[in-house]
Amino acid sequence: MPEVSGEVLSAAVLEPSKVQVLDIPHARKKLLSALSTSRTDKSPIYGVVIHADDPSSPPNFLVVAKQFIAAYRIAWDAADRSKFVYADRWRGRKGLVEEDAAHGVRFFVGSADVGDVKQELAASPGVYICIGGLDAKFLRSIGLSPWPSTLRQLSHVVQVKESATIGTERIHERARRTRKEITVSHRAAEDARARAADEAIQQESLAWREQFMRNFECWTSKEVAAQATSTAKNRASVTSRWLLKKRIFAIKFGGKRLFPKFEFRSGEPIPVVADVIEEFGTASSGWDLAYFFVTPNPNFGGRRPMDLLTTDPGRVVSLARAFAHAADVF
Repeated sequence: MPEVSGEVLSAAVLEPSKVQVLDIPHARKKLLSALSTSRTDKSPIYGVVIHADDPSSPPNFLVVAKQFIAAYRIAWDAADRSKFVYADRWRGRKGLVEEDAAHGVRFFVGSADVGDVKQELAASPGVYICIGGLDAKFLRSIGLSPWPSTLRQLSHVVQVKESATIGTERIHERARRTRKEITVSHRAAEDARARAADEAIQQESLAWREQFMRNFECWTSKEVAAQATSTAKNRASVTSRWLLKKRIFAIKFGGKRLFPKFEFRSGEPIPVVADVIEEFGTASSGWDLAYFFVTPNPNFGGRRPMDLLTTDPGRVVSLARAFAHAADVF
């Protein structure tokens, strides 16, 4: 098998239904046959991919097809440039007729037999595209632009050097990395917005709690026990017992556990408070209950549930049920 720059070359012939791995001489024969007007091989081929041989990684149809498509796009761009659009320049000529060295593209036309162009088509790494085997409708179906009509009438092969396809792959890889970076950037921005929203909610919640502490008196465990005229040595045991039985609720502020004064009458828990706590369930916090009790409600004529704890406890429980289980209303 031929060597170029110390590398062993192999060839993958891309056919309509398969990839055929051939040695270089046979692959070159297929390639030159596609170029010649006196073809002996009638089997259509799309092109030949010649690359450094890697025994551990045999040619795969999808890999070869990907390389072929990348090369086709490079060749089409070169053919579409002004200096390649005039087919008249190529008529009656044979062999290598144009070379876009800057983009690694070489154009061959065939109007003679294989022998006349054999020496021109050196087996060097790259993709050799057989334009005559590519139907315009087929090209459109796979998202490729058909070959320029002024050039298509000529039987020819286009070589895209391996360096050009590698460069294109690097461009695609950079594009993939850029898309990934953009995605990561978008996610970071979304996370930042979410954190900002959470911080805003926390700030709003803190402001409301500070306002609550200014407007509503709260007692410590000792103060609750004093109001209850408890003789227990451990004054905190009174509130602990009532909390355990869910007769009262507590809020935490400034590192202290406090008890809103409005949930007591004559030193004892108001009975309906326990009913409200039961409606809210264990998932609710003391601050959730505090918000419910002190928020004016239009169903009460703008009054607060805490104002009706002794005068209309039934309505307070009904409102607590609707408040805590809003989804059940629908």
